[in-house]
Amino acid sequence: MSNKEYYYEIDMIKLLCAFIVVSIHTTLFMDINPQLYYIYGNYVTRFAVPFFFISSGFFFTPLLSNSAEPKAIRSNIKRYFLRLLRPFVLWGVCYFILSVLEDVVIEHNAVKTVLWEKFHLLLVESPGGGLWYVYAVLWITAFLFVFYKHKREIPFFIISFVLFLIPSIWNPSSGGLTFMQPVYDAYYKVFLSERNCIFYAAYFFTGIILYNYLKRKIAVWKLLLIQAALYLAFVLLCNIEKNVFVNLLQQMNKYFIATGWFLIALHISNKCIRQGWLRDNARKMSTIVYFTHFMSIYLVKIVLKIIGLKFDNCCSLAFVFCTIILIVYSVVFIKLDKKKKAIRLLY
Repeated sequence: MSNKEYYYEIDMIKLLCAFIVVSIHTTLFMDINPQLYYIYGNYVTRFAVPFFFISSGFFFTPLLSNSAEPKAIRSNIKRYFLRLLRPFVLWGVCYFILSVLEDVVIEHNAVKTVLWEKFHLLLVESPGGGLWYVYAVLWITAFLFVFYKHKREIPFFIISFVLFLIPSIWNPSSGGLTFMQPVYDAYYKVFLSERNCIFYAAYFFTGIILYNYLKRKIAVWKLLLIQAALYLAFVLLCNIEKNVFVNLLQQMNKYFIATGWFLIALHISNKCIRQGWLRDNARKMSTIVYFTHFMSIYLVKIVLKIIGLKFDNCCSLAFVFCTIILIVYSVVFIKLDKKKKAIRLLY
């Protein structure tokens, strides 16, 4: 792909996806209408985190392409890993402590049980249940540090895509293969969920593939037509009886829809994005919103408890409050941090 200095359109959609992640963790629409919540979750929110993975792989690729020397490539990967590790550890510690306090002080669960569950979650997914996307990217970059060879990303993509398809065939209760039940049970006993690098690395390697091998521009209207067809197919697949074949088609369909949104963002001309403060700072804002959003959720939970409201009964209001807090905080933070010292430290 042509090396533009900035990809404002991707930055803007990443910012949108960051707020979609906020809506996921506040269960937007659940209190208004469960059917609306299902539609929103099934057709909108499920593609936000895959977009993050694809864009991360895309922007990570120059670190692999700048040199053919293995030492130089490993040095670039190491620098990227450490740069991402700092905010992950900083915010991860905060969320680990807050999630423990919430379960012990508010939910009145046993301290020993909570600590065991949280440490288990920390090892296999994320600290306190948040930031799992960053945790997965850290594992992917660690893997690449050890095994990557110049221009050898296609085998990694093939392996990761095969792994990506596994969740569609291994759960017999959802139309999967019966003999896969022991594998399914053993996996969930250890890893607890599918939110990890095992099943999401395919999106990251897709970003690398697109950066290295997408040479021709595609008309946006063609991409939108394809996207509409993919969504129609997705709706049909979601409403027919489940079996292995249908599940595989649905899983691949989800992959192509997520990739389609990234391709649309990639092919929108920068001229379509109005020049201004938001355009120039969208990437920073999306990072701040993603790392900080759980803090805003905990704050809103405390406020709602003080005024006598249950979070579960006013999820949509909580989302609005969190969004306002995050917008104000990120804008003020960026404007005050003119030398970018704090943003480098915290994010």
